[in-house]
Amino acid sequence: MQAPDPNLMTSYFPQHGWTAAHRCGPNGGNCVEVNHPVAGGPVGVRDSKNIEDGVLVFDAARWRSFLTRTRTGAFDLP
Repeated sequence: MQAPDPNLMTSYFPQHGWTAAHRCGPNGGNCVEVNHPVAGGPVGVRDSKNIEDGVLVFDAARWRSFLTRTRTGAFDLP
């Protein structure tokens, strides 16, 4: 994970490429948005309610690992 870089956010992650989970609903909810414009490239993650706060950037392998662990319940509360 890297610190947010405003130049990277606007030049690398296109504004139209951000997506949120369907469960967030039309008002955004308490969700994050994800942008991965290039297959195998960095993945941007931002807060849907505070998009000006910056973007967290993950490399593709770490993002896939996070998704796999999430789907298998590794972060579920007891």
